[in-house]
Order: sequence, then C-alpha cells, then structure tokens
Amino acid sequence: MRILFFFLLLAGVMVSCRRLPNVQGKGEAFLQGVWNQDSIVNSAQLLNYTQHKFKFTCDSFYVDMVTYSKVNYYSDSCFNGGVWKEYAKGVYAVRA
Repeated sequence: MRILFFFLLLAGVMVSCRRLPNVQGKGEAFLQGVWNQDSIVNSAQLLNYTQHKFKFTCDSFYVDMVTYSKVNYYSDSCFNGGVWKEYAKGVYAVRA
C-alpha cells in the first residue's frame, strides 16, 4: 500500500511540474547600468530628502532610496537617527 501511494505521489508531482519558458526581455541598451544621483541642491537646508540609485539589467530595474531627515515623523525605533534605506524593484517597457 505504501509503495502504491509513493508511486502515485511521484506520478502526480511529475505531471504537475513543468518548466516555464524564459520570459525575461532584453530591455533597452541606453538604460543599462547603474545610475547614481550625485547630489541634492541645498540638502543642508532641507528638512528631509531622498537620494536614489537606479540599476537597470535586461528588462528589470532596482532602486535603492536613502532618506535623510531632520524631523522625526515616526516612532524612535524606526527613526534610526534620521537615515534609512528603502528598496524597490520592477520591470520596465519603453513605449514609443
């Protein structure tokens, strides 16, 4: 009975699993690479600002956002001395 159950389970797994095609596109050549925001004008006078770093690979993008704040909008444990990082990723398409 155990052997029959094992073979039925194995057959079910083999039938239900299939390899998906490669769906990643090539993206646009002029966007590829890393784009860093060099500086922010008058950052010393601003209460808060965010610096961005974009990375484009194939048809995907990744964004690192570093936020600097002199004003505490959050609880003290989340404020982290006024500096924190956030991350985002996605897929892009250029349309004409």
